[in-house]
Amino acid sequence: MTISTYGTAFTSYDVKVNHKTKEEISDEKVSFDETIKQTHQVDDVVYHTTTQADDAKPTVFIDPVTKKYVIASLENETLDKLRVNFGTDDIIQKEDGTIRLTGDAEAFVSGWFADIAYKREFLTADENGDGQLTEDEYFNTKNNIHVEGLAVIEESGEVEKLLAVGEKVIQSYVKVPDGNGYKQYEMANSLDNELNTTLQVDTNFDGKMSLEEAYSTKEDKDAKTVILRHLEELGITTTPSDIDTSNFDHLLNFILDVFLQKDEKEQEKIMSRFNEMIESGKEPTQENIEQIYTEENLEQLKRLKENTKENTNAKLERYS
Repeated sequence: MTISTYGTAFTSYDVKVNHKTKEEISDEKVSFDETIKQTHQVDDVVYHTTTQADDAKPTVFIDPVTKKYVIASLENETLDKLRVNFGTDDIIQKEDGTIRLTGDAEAFVSGWFADIAYKREFLTADENGDGQLTEDEYFNTKNNIHVEGLAVIEESGEVEKLLAVGEKVIQSYVKVPDGNGYKQYEMANSLDNELNTTLQVDTNFDGKMSLEEAYSTKEDKDAKTVILRHLEELGITTTPSDIDTSNFDHLLNFILDVFLQKDEKEQEKIMSRFNEMIESGKEPTQENIEQIYTEENLEQLKRLKENTKENTNAKLERYS
């Protein structure tokens, strides 16, 4: 069975890299211990965590939007991944136990902080400024996405079996109750919580959270788990078909790749052509599949009616 994902859920801010020396950092006056005791209106700090978990450390960096300090709580797992990718020179532990980011590590983390704080609106959602998000406050964030999917289904009597499925992002930065994609059953209880999740799922450190990465949060584990759950909620049986799909998979991959990158009008044309071919009981040849990939000509789908192997009774079904 083929499962595919397409599109970008969220994108971090583009931040200019700024390297600071240990001496410059030691001269900075910002302190987690002092800030946490004060009111939330600290002139040179735009955000500071209100909790310090045993498996996390207060981490300081510069917000690229306000140019003020951020004191976030980064989990040890997050910090370890940053050290592996950026090296230890960009992740400096101060005498008071706090972590100060600089260089590429700071640019990466602060870019994602700005995305969560401003574009996903976590800062404004925290109405009482206590650093924690109630359910109502979280529902005011734009921490969700809209997705649409395409399922290729085999019909056998009243039984429908899934052959292939793909989902893509059609809208990002959607209010949580209105979306249907990201962290559907996992509420972020703070900006720190979402920042750690985002930093950990951006596995290639490119500042973009792909749909596959978005579906790989701690709760959901991987994209397959999420997509199959979506189909089960729609009443589509997700047991792989017993038929031989060795020649069929090439077409499925092509259909998923092309279909989910087209606008709605083109999608309707593809669905019509594909369903017409399948309903005729025909199956494409390897030669014709390679020709489609080479020429990228959707008209070829009308002529893929050679070498019948089995009548799969498959159909395309779009959902969102």
